[in-house]
Amino acid sequence: MYELYPEELLNRYGIGELDEDFIEAYDLIAQRRGAITKGGVADYDRVSNIVIQDLRNGKLGCVTFDRLED
Repeated sequence: MYELYPEELLNRYGIGELDEDFIEAYDLIAQRRGAITKGGVADYDRVSNIVIQDLRNGKLGCVTFDRLED
């Protein structure tokens, strides 16, 4: 997503830059979407489900992961 649709991540989740460790992005999404456990830790399963649902519902725009090769 970050390589192909960075503007969608910025618009939906406020993520402008990512390094190779995407845990920071998950932590940010968890904070913004309320996916925090009672212990104050990000619930990564819930964050994954949020992102998948956003993809399915078109909230991340028109996204395709298929790429044609020459």
